[in-house]
Amino acid sequence: MCPSKLLMRLVFGFLAGFLAIVIASGISGCKGDKGDPGPTGTTGPIGSYDKQIRLVFSIIPHGTLDTAWIELSSWYALVNFNKLNYPGVDSIVFLAFAGTLDTSTAACSLRLYNLTDRTVIQNSMVTASGPDIRLVRTPNIYASLPQGEITIIPQIKSSRQGGVVKAERLELVLYRK
Repeated sequence: MCPSKLLMRLVFGFLAGFLAIVIASGISGCKGDKGDPGPTGTTGPIGSYDKQIRLVFSIIPHGTLDTAWIELSSWYALVNFNKLNYPGVDSIVFLAFAGTLDTSTAACSLRLYNLTDRTVIQNSMVTASGPDIRLVRTPNIYASLPQGEITIIPQIKSSRQGGVVKAERLELVLYRK
C-alpha cells in the first residue's frame, strides 16, 4: 500500500476513535443549567447524571481470517482503566456488533484482554455467527475486572481458518445504580 494512503488510514482511524470517545462521554463533567455538580450530583435539568457511561474502544470495523486471537491496534486500548474510578457503577457490559462476511460456518469471537496482567478477562467473550452483523453483549463483568488500573484491549478471532469475520462499535457500558 502507498505510504501516503496508509498514513491517511491511520490518521482517519485515530480521529474516528477520538471522536467516538468525545461523543460517548456526553455530559460527563459538565454542569447543568442550575449549577448542579454534574457527575457527582443526583439531579439536574435532565435528571440523574451518568446512569450509563459508554467507553468506546473503536467505531471502525475490524476483521480477521485467523483462528488465533488477534489484538486490535494499541490505539484502541483502554489505558489505565479502573472500575473504582466510577462511583456507584455496579454493572459493566462489553458489547459489539459482530458477524461473518461470507456464508461459511465461521463465527466471530471477541473477548477482552488485560494487557497489564497479561490475562483474559473472565466472562468477556462474545460470539456471533451468520452473515448478518448483529449486536452481541456479555453478562455483567464487573466482578471479573480486577481492582486497580489496567489496560484493556479487545481481541478477535474466526472460528474457521479463512472464514472472514468482522466486528465494529466495540465498547464497555458502565451502569450506575
